[in-house]
Amino acid sequence: LLMEFWSRRMQNKSKSKSKFMDWVNNPAKVMKWMSKYDLEKLIEEGGGLVRVQNALPDFVADGILEHLEGIPIEQWNATYADRDHKTNNIKHQFLSIKQAPGLAEIFRAFSVALPGRLHTFSAGRYGRRDYIEPHDDRAYADVQLDDGSTVTCSRDVALIFYLTKDWKEEYGGVLVDTETGARYVPEFNSFVAFKIPRYHEVTAVTVDRPRYSIFGWFLEEGKKYDLYRGNEAAGARKAAASKKRGAAEEEEAGEGRGQVKKVAAPAAAAGAVRY
Repeated sequence: LLMEFWSRRMQNKSKSKSKFMDWVNNPAKVMKWMSKYDLEKLIEEGGGLVRVQNALPDFVADGILEHLEGIPIEQWNATYADRDHKTNNIKHQFLSIKQAPGLAEIFRAFSVALPGRLHTFSAGRYGRRDYIEPHDDRAYADVQLDDGSTVTCSRDVALIFYLTKDWKEEYGGVLVDTETGARYVPEFNSFVAFKIPRYHEVTAVTVDRPRYSIFGWFLEEGKKYDLYRGNEAAGARKAAASKKRGAAEEEEAGEGRGQVKKVAAPAAAAGAVRY
């Protein structure tokens, strides 16, 4: 009986994986679903940042999570750095991976959020004590095009898709929008997207439980901003922290006056989306 149980369980897992991979490999289904989101409009209406819940069909989100959980820990890459203003680095540590069976298809589905744009995506795995200190995501990237030429691009829009279920704020791993003080607890099958540059951080994970995500950037050709050098980065972080304190004080005062902030529901996008 025990062998039958495990055999059926493995068969169900195999069917579930096949179902979600069939979806991500179906251009018509992916484009139809993602065309609901006019991402740039949503970001603009949200003041530069938007959170979208129930971002994908539930079985697809479940399949992506199961896929990442199935990648052996030794295949994940340690992503870390110490703060170094001269090289525009900020302190961070977590695990990430760009290349593994099935990931290219998953990343391609997310690229449809802004069709036709150059992009780069990875999967993330945060464990205990993993974090990213305040930063604004400014960076350049040299991208090789299909014709073999190389073009310098700037990060333009960031997107983080959360995959861990039943995550709580006290577990850490919270995205903090430094510019407003808003805190985004990872919520399964939701994504946060924002315009770059925008100061934010990820608080340190406090539990022995992995926090999974898909994260990346949509790129724009050219150098759309200057990169901070030397002590400029430290000064910018202090300014962002000051802005955060001011926003928190203003929000507290507003609550005292009984004010309520309303957020409009996302509007559906019109037009075709290229896969």
